[in-house]
Amino acid sequence: ATPAGAFRVVDRVVNPMYTAPDGSTIPGGRPENPIGSRWIKFAPSLGIHGTNEPETIGKPLSKGCVRMRNEDVEWLYDFLPPGSVVVIY
Repeated sequence: ATPAGAFRVVDRVVNPMYTAPDGSTIPGGRPENPIGSRWIKFAPSLGIHGTNEPETIGKPLSKGCVRMRNEDVEWLYDFLPPGSVVVIY
């Protein structure tokens, strides 16, 4: 589950690299990258990101992150500079 609370955006990345639990990586911008086109970090391994499977939005598939369609997270990215507060209920 995504933790509830108020968090500050600490970093943002366009076309982030994905690191799998086994340590393998998928470069940013690749269609198989599950992080999608943007990463908005608000905790050590938590954030808001896109997805390469938009049909799964609304299903509990992340490891605590907030997943969005790439076009939506790209819009949000422009409005959440580092230091912004994100509140999750």
